[in-house]
Amino acid sequence: MAACEIRIHVVAIKQCMCTQCDSHAGAVGDEWDYVILSTVRSLRQNEIDPRPSTGWCWVKMGFICDPHQINVALTRARMGLIIIGM
Repeated sequence: MAACEIRIHVVAIKQCMCTQCDSHAGAVGDEWDYVILSTVRSLRQNEIDPRPSTGWCWVKMGFICDPHQINVALTRARMGLIIIGM
């Protein structure tokens, strides 16, 4: 997803809920009662590699390739966790 699309989603979520929106990196050391985690990524068809290398994954998929970062994202919720993604 492009940065401007992500900002649009964050604004929409903030308008619908009394909540804080943050990136997984901003969540280090913090906890919340409920967390909505989106793992959705958007690439143009010509950017999708049928046999992705590790480097391609890091560049195109970001934090979801790092088990430590996934651990941070999954352990921030005290009472409920919703994961959105395919």
